[in-house]
This record gives sequence, C-alpha cells and structure tokens, in this order.
Amino acid sequence: MKKLLGLITISLLFFACYQSFDEQKTIDAVNARTVNSTQSDLLDLLGKACVPKGNSVSGCNDSTFIDTVVVNNLPQYPGCSFKVVFKSQECPLGSLLDLTVGDFQILSHDCPQFSQDINDKWNQNIFSDFITNFEISVWDNIESQLISKHVTGEKFKCGEGGLFTINYTRASCYRYACAIQDEFNGLGICTKISCGSQCCERHTFVCRNPDGSLNIRKNDVTNPFAIDCGDPAFLTDPHVPSEFGIQEWTWMTECMLTCPN
Repeated sequence: MKKLLGLITISLLFFACYQSFDEQKTIDAVNARTVNSTQSDLLDLLGKACVPKGNSVSGCNDSTFIDTVVVNNLPQYPGCSFKVVFKSQECPLGSLLDLTVGDFQILSHDCPQFSQDINDKWNQNIFSDFITNFEISVWDNIESQLISKHVTGEKFKCGEGGLFTINYTRASCYRYACAIQDEFNGLGICTKISCGSQCCERHTFVCRNPDGSLNIRKNDVTNPFAIDCGDPAFLTDPHVPSEFGIQEWTWMTECMLTCPN
C-alpha cells in the first residue's frame, strides 16, 4: 500500500543530496523519453480523456512520447529544480508541426521552500490559488523549452506557410494529494488526480519573423464558466490503483477547477 509513497520518497532523497543540475543536462532532459512504472501510474491519474493518445488529423504520421523535463529557476523558486513528466504527441505535416502535450506530474524536486509552501498554503486555505499559479509557471517553462527545441534555424518562417503549434490539454477538474516527508529535510510533493471528464486547452502558435524574432500567439480555447466541478458526477472517488495507498497522503483537496490555463 505504500509503494508510491516509497518510490517518491526515494526520488526526493536522491534530489535532496544532489541539488546541482548541469545546464546542458537540463536542455538534454527535454529529449528524455524513457518511462518506468511510477511515471506511467502517475500519468494515468491525469484523466485519460485529456492525455494525448492519437491524432485524428488526416495524413498525420503522429508519434506519442512520454517526456521527462527538468524545470529550473521558476520566478517564485529561484535556484530550485523540478523534475516533471508528461505525455506528448507530435504530428509533422510538411512545414507544419503540431505538438499536443498532456498535463504534467512532479516526479521530484530539490526545493525546501516549495515543500514549506505546500503545508503553509494548505493551512491558510489558499492552496487553490497557490497551486494554480505554480502550475502556470511550470507550464510556461516547459513551453519555452519546447519552442527552443523545435523552432530553430530557418524553420517555421511567418508568411511562408510554416507554423509550430502547441496544444496544451489538461483535465478541467483535479484533486491534489500531497505528502510531506519531514524525515527527509521536509521535502514534500503533490500528485494530481482527475475528478472530471472535461478538458481544458490552450493553443500556442509560433513562427519566426523576418528579423529573426519569434511571433508567439496564445489562445485559451476553454470556457471555464461552462465547467462545474461541483456536479455530483465529477465528485465521485477517482480511480486510484490500490498500491498508491492514498490514505498515506498527508491530505487530499476537494475537487477544484483548473481552468483557465
């Protein structure tokens, strides 16, 4: 029953001891496409309806990946590193590249302040705003890494039919299960568990201007006012594999709205 908590504890202990990340390793981590049982189990909790699993675009030879990325130096946590995992799908069509990215889970981190904030914000009943702002920062960092990776050289010129598109999709309603490991320098972690069947989406369109600068347009295509996380259908207990031992978490939030992105 303690399998998940034990695996996360081991990861946290490792990153508490090894707190320096080489910058090149951070860049290379975008291409890390390996998966273990823990990563797969965590991704399953994100809501299968909102996880990339196949593209319906005609003529698209799409590929699905599980990516592991290191996110460094968020505005609210300078000097900290977070290792996150997400599922993505690439659809190349000539001079176009469409990338669909599912929501992420935190695998580990080296940030005592984040762990303290998890506990403090919960006790102050402002956890929802805190975790929303944190996740927006993480996603913006991931998106910037993806743009830097794919929009290189002379590719995706504006006005010449080239375009790089990122479709970020996540469940509209989540619960958060959080645990604090005081015996390991107070490092804690939160896991997201989908508690609804609807999805949020943010689309980002990127091309390169003639002067070499990037033209980036973002569009939130979700109407959050049409989503009700209080519907009884969305408040049923989410499926959690028995080995996750959810009773071992320090707390679990109520089902909360995660849109807009």
